[in-house]
Amino acid sequence: MEGLVDQEPTVHSIDATLKSKLQLPASCDPPLANGRRQLVWIVFGGTGHMGRSLVKCALARGDRVVSVGKVFETGPQYTVSQEEMLLRAYCDVRARDSVAQVVQRTLSHFGKLDVVVNCSGYGVIGACEDQDEYEVRNQFETNFMGTLHIIQCTLPYFREQNAGRYLIFSSTSGALGVPGLGPYCATKYAVEGLIEAMLYETDSFNVKATLVEPGLVRRDEPDSITNPLPTWGHFLINPSSEAYAHATSPALHAKRMVQWLEIGSPRA
Repeated sequence: MEGLVDQEPTVHSIDATLKSKLQLPASCDPPLANGRRQLVWIVFGGTGHMGRSLVKCALARGDRVVSVGKVFETGPQYTVSQEEMLLRAYCDVRARDSVAQVVQRTLSHFGKLDVVVNCSGYGVIGACEDQDEYEVRNQFETNFMGTLHIIQCTLPYFREQNAGRYLIFSSTSGALGVPGLGPYCATKYAVEGLIEAMLYETDSFNVKATLVEPGLVRRDEPDSITNPLPTWGHFLINPSSEAYAHATSPALHAKRMVQWLEIGSPRA
């Protein structure tokens, strides 16, 4: 309009705009770099998408990390980076002895332990009726028993030092049943019940736990030729039986989510 000129926003108007937006509380801000002590992390599932992001974040903050992958992934069982900040290890969370070896190796190498993360997981997409006993048991062995093994192998140390933090990756499927992911949801419900009960038991020892419930998340790095990651590497899609194979079947909901998002078919 004629006669009007553009004006720079005032400090007062900027402050008002910021205050009108939803903001996280200050307690969610990361600790300041100056004066914070160096932490030692174990990240189970550290070779997956979320695990690798956590490993990179911890290293960027100057912490020391043990990144744990699956036993069948290629590479030596233990390797150490030149900076002596990152130890790579492999184990099978379904076997308690395998987890215990990683914990002992961490304590021997870094001398302490502050944060334990479990990002490891496995799921089968398919109707409940179509999933056989092996698939159901394998999901529970990986997701629930794996979490329990990790806790039982690390909690004695946390309890003795009267400090420790768990970051346990559950899922939105641990709060809401998703058609096509019945047994997987059951494992995550079980994990949440385990951690919520444990919080009461360990509070007097100053051992804390955080349940993380991610849904579909954006990947923060592209695949590369030298270090590829399947888009949904921890899921397997089973073919549906005739009763659940029609296009509008609720049991195909999880599979349709993958197709709607155009992110490709999950692979085991």
